[in-house]
Amino acid sequence: MNKLTYEDCISLKNAGFPQPLVGKGFKKNGIECAYDVSKYIEFKEDYIYLPSLEEIIEQCGEGFDQLTRSIDQGGETYWWASSINPKLREFNADSPIIAVKNLYCALNPKKI
Repeated sequence: MNKLTYEDCISLKNAGFPQPLVGKGFKKNGIECAYDVSKYIEFKEDYIYLPSLEEIIEQCGEGFDQLTRSIDQGGETYWWASSINPKLREFNADSPIIAVKNLYCALNPKKI
C-alpha cells in the first residue's frame, strides 16, 4: 500500500502532525476529500490532513536519518525508515510512507 489510510492520518494527528486549514484529507467519516476551512475555523476538527511522504519526512526533522528499500530472498520489498537522533530507531513496512509515518509517530509520542 502506497497511501495513508484514515487511521494512519489519525495516528499522525494524535502525534502532533500539523493540520493545515486547506488541503487534501479525510472527513471524520473516513471519506477522502479536498477541504478548505480557512473561513470556517469551527469546522477544522471535522477533517484530518493527508500528508505526502515528503511532508512527513520534513516534520521528522533531525530525527529522520534515512529511508532504505530492501528486497528479501523471496522477492518481497520492504522499506526501512530510521533515526539515529536521539537513539537508533528503525521501522519497516510494505511502503515508504508507512515506514516514515511509523518513525514520525515514534519520535512524537501521542499527545492525547
